[in-house]
Amino acid sequence: MKMKVIQNIFLLGVLCSLFSCKEAEFMPYKDVDRIQFGPMDPAKIYWSDYEKIWKLSDTAKAYSFYTEEATKLVDTVYFRIYTLGKVQNYDRAFKLMQSLVKDVDNAVPNKHYQAFDDSKGEQLYVVKAGQSYMRVPVVLLRDASLKSKPYTLQFEVVANEHFQQGAPTNTWRRVLVGDLLLQPAAWDDYATKYFWGKYSRVKHEFMIEVTGLKWDQEMMSKLEFDQSKHFGTELKKELALYNNAHLGEPKVDEFGDLIVFP
Repeated sequence: MKMKVIQNIFLLGVLCSLFSCKEAEFMPYKDVDRIQFGPMDPAKIYWSDYEKIWKLSDTAKAYSFYTEEATKLVDTVYFRIYTLGKVQNYDRAFKLMQSLVKDVDNAVPNKHYQAFDDSKGEQLYVVKAGQSYMRVPVVLLRDASLKSKPYTLQFEVVANEHFQQGAPTNTWRRVLVGDLLLQPAAWDDYATKYFWGKYSRVKHEFMIEVTGLKWDQEMMSKLEFDQSKHFGTELKKELALYNNAHLGEPKVDEFGDLIVFP
């Protein structure tokens, strides 16, 4: 047990330094167990470039039912949460709460997602005995309203009898859910510059049509550099074939801009 306590004190220091949580300077370990979100891959805790390059894709995600069968009415996206403090020998529930975002369409509980505070939801949010981190499931529901526009679900972990909040910058996460094409988090600034170019739904749909692949977050987040470059080359060829077959009417996106790949 002593070794586990030492390990978790060390983990607290690493997390706070890598998450740039200034407030952590005022939260020394004093037998107060805290909880906060962190990297999906625990190994990234030690990556010096996590904050700059990787954190955004762990913080905000987009999910669409668009490429799924019509019979699929429920799906799950995952985040990862970490405890700061002692590893306990008993299960500890933690509490999630939706936080409304201004000037967007906010997701409706038990319509667009399974409410965090209902009986089914509460069973999902428990750090098991002997554990210091876990995957956090967010259950999304396929409502007809998602076909017309996406909805935003932002939520945070709040204090309860087991945990106080961790660093403020790491207590929240966000999901954009829809039943239409959405830009995956993996289609970020880096991917835009080197692989796919500016995002548009028409381009996204073209990529799906010519490859037969989903091009969703799950797929794109697993692509290695060489794979992405290969796909980029093939997509350029397919686009050239399309444009040659439609002389004078090249492929344009919903904004009227010519579709190109870098």
